[in-house]
Formats: sequence, C-alpha cells, structure tokens
Amino acid sequence: MPEQQPISDRVWSIETNGINPIIDDDRHGQPLELFWVWFVAGLSIISVIFGGILSAVGLNFWQSVLVTLVALAGSFVLVGVLGIPGARAGAPMLTLSRAPFGPRGNLGPALINWINFVGWEIIIVVAAAYALLGLLNLLGLPTNTVWTVASLATVTVIMIILGLLGHATLVWIQRAVTVVFGLLTLVVGFFVLRSTNWSTLLAQPAGPWDTGVVASPITRATCPAVRRQARLLGGRLAEGRCRSLS
Repeated sequence: MPEQQPISDRVWSIETNGINPIIDDDRHGQPLELFWVWFVAGLSIISVIFGGILSAVGLNFWQSVLVTLVALAGSFVLVGVLGIPGARAGAPMLTLSRAPFGPRGNLGPALINWINFVGWEIIIVVAAAYALLGLLNLLGLPTNTVWTVASLATVTVIMIILGLLGHATLVWIQRAVTVVFGLLTLVVGFFVLRSTNWSTLLAQPAGPWDTGVVASPITRATCPAVRRQARLLGGRLAEGRCRSLS
C-alpha cells in the first residue's frame, strides 16, 4: 500500500505550518524549487520600476547595468549563506534568530522584518492593481475610483488566498507563471529593444558613483523570505541541526 503523501506536499492544500520547525518526513523540497519560487519574482513590474529609478538618479546605461549585477550577485550570495541554517534546522529565519539575540532581543529584528514585508506587500499590491487597471482600460473600461478600488480588492484577495495555500501549491503556481511571464518578458523585451534609441542611450554621460552605491540596495534580494522557503529543503542540505531555537 503506497505511503500517504504528507499534507505539506499536496497541491492546493492549506498551509498548516507556522514558525514551528518542519519535521523531516515533511521536508522533500529540492533547491530547484527555489528557482521557480523566486525567478518569476524577478520578472515583476517592480523590476522595471527599479531600472527606471537607477536611470532617474543620474546613472547612465553601463553604470546601471554594473550596479544591478553587483548588487544582485552580492545579495544573492548572502541569501544562499543565510538559507543554510534554515535548511538544516527546518525553521524560519526569525525563529532561528532567537538563538543569537534571545527571545526578547529578537523583537527588534522581528519588527524590522515585519515592517519590511508589509511595505513590500503594499508596493506589490499597488503595482499589480494598477497593472490590472491598465488591462481593464485596454478592454474599454474607464479608469475611475470604482475600478481602481475593484482592482486593489481583487489583487488583495488573490494574495490572501495564495498566502493560505502551502509550499507545494506555491511551487506549482510559480512554475506555471514562470513559463508564461518568461515568454511575455521576451516579447516585451523584443519590442523595447527594437524601439530604444541606442545612440542617445549610450551617449549619456556617467553619473557620480556614490549615487550608484546609494541606489544599489533597491536591487537586493529578500533574505528572510528565502530562508523561510529553504527550511522545506530535504536531502544533504538538511543535515545537521541547531542545538537551540529558544
């Protein structure tokens, strides 16, 4: 008789885990799953906004490319390192951080990360809502208060529902979305590259490098969220345990 699949591995199941460590029997994730979870996040409209910000602060094309590559490479190396304890202990970052900071000392980092997550959720909801509003406008619907509120409500409800579903569902959805949005990104990129005035773009003077240092944090990765996903990994990454989580 085949072994029953754990609830955490079933697509469309409700997430039952919180800050508790994930038991070994429920940890079957692979590093490739993190690719599907986070690759599509880099294809969002927020990335386009980030590129516009780098240009707006005075950096030319090559400076913007360099700042983006250095910031992303450095931040994702940090993400990988910080994800190792989560994979070994099976617990989220803000649970593991009780070990060095203590239960009360951990309140500060927890509050900062909570503000960080709430802020990004607001930015993503607003950007997605206005993207939906733009699509509705293409269908002939007016851009007014009613449809703006409806777009915000629709995006908010979808995000809440997805937040209730488990890791297996997230990976399944992100895999499909990666293919769809990856193809759309290639199509959009083709038209953008074709319509770009490259002579004007490449002729822009270089901006001050200290501006690049200040602007680089906007392209960094989100370490706490990645570590939360890493706790579901199994195999050799799960070898070893933290001695204390309290």
